[in-house]
Amino acid sequence: FPFLSDESTWYCQLPPGYSLLLLPGLFLGVPWLIAPLLAVSTLLLVHRIGERLYGRSIAGLSAFLLALSPLYLQSLMAQTRYIATAFFLCLGLYFYLGPLQRQEMLFPLGAGLSWALSYLSAPLVTLSVVSPWLLYLAFFQKATERRILKGLICLLPLAGAILALALYNKHLAGQFFVFGYNSAFLMQFQQAIQPLKAGLAHSSYRLGQVNQRLIGPWLPAFFFICGAPCWSGEKNRHDLLLSASLFTLLLSYAIFFDNAPGFNNFLLAATPLLAILGARGLLVLPEYLAGLGFCRKRGSALLTVALLLSLGAALPACLAPPEEGRLNLNRQARRRGLKKAVVFLEPADYGQGFVNNSPALDTDIVYARNLGRYNRKLQEEFPGRKYYLYQPHPGGGEFVELKF
Repeated sequence: FPFLSDESTWYCQLPPGYSLLLLPGLFLGVPWLIAPLLAVSTLLLVHRIGERLYGRSIAGLSAFLLALSPLYLQSLMAQTRYIATAFFLCLGLYFYLGPLQRQEMLFPLGAGLSWALSYLSAPLVTLSVVSPWLLYLAFFQKATERRILKGLICLLPLAGAILALALYNKHLAGQFFVFGYNSAFLMQFQQAIQPLKAGLAHSSYRLGQVNQRLIGPWLPAFFFICGAPCWSGEKNRHDLLLSASLFTLLLSYAIFFDNAPGFNNFLLAATPLLAILGARGLLVLPEYLAGLGFCRKRGSALLTVALLLSLGAALPACLAPPEEGRLNLNRQARRRGLKKAVVFLEPADYGQGFVNNSPALDTDIVYARNLGRYNRKLQEEFPGRKYYLYQPHPGGGEFVELKF
């Protein structure tokens, strides 16, 4: 992470959108409140989007699935930027669906502004999810003067956000499409061949995680998500657009990022769309089985029981406190008598310590990510402190003192 600081300034390692969104909560002394407010608002938007796409039944079930989804609850408790990304993507989609039925020009402007704010939090996720909807508007809708004007109004705010973030990156990292954490946003095709192979393998792993955690461990989510278009017996453009958003999201990350095969938070931004598709599959399946001679009411009852049992089996683990070995890293440090210290943490444990830092980094114990040889630079910023490396283990973890 060579671009996180220079001689006089500290920078956020991520795009600035979510940090700016947290400012009102920070000024009010409740920064933790922003994520729950966004999460509840996303539930309301999912209901409205589901109603516009498929009707009230699927709208209600979509909101229910999302509210109790282990995957969504995990994202809420993690307080990541993808909570804001999911909200603004859904808000933009809500406005996007408005111009298809109404004449007001405010709807495309609202879609563009919402997606622009989403881009400032998670650029690649936003472009991946939004691209199929913009391409559909550009190439599969009848080209009228009014529709072209709506498309331009929708694109202008998003184009402004792309330009603003490019200039921010240029100032921070020296390149337009390289962020502070030194991950290339654009790669040359010849450099993407090997990462693509690894990325596709890792994307398969992530899909498996979503399959197990979207509606609980007992029901395979993608069985319903992928089955809905087949069971409905009709070609529905909304099925294709929602599925295309997920496909482009997975493909773009497979190409541009060669990550370790762990579960990545970027898929959390697509959870609302997956909940809508999952709800559609759950409601269409009994109708399909009825056409094959099965009892519709009995099929619906069995699916309802299976869904409730699956969600119920996953919720205790989602709502349980962390294991004692990882519970409140700050408490562990104080038990061991650490004072005036800087503690370096591995990426898996960084979130446990980061929440204890103050914005001014003036707390008695400051937590920092372990950056290897760059750790020495913090000695100049925090003179007179002791330095430790936290090594976790099932018993609680160990703080190893470092000598520079």
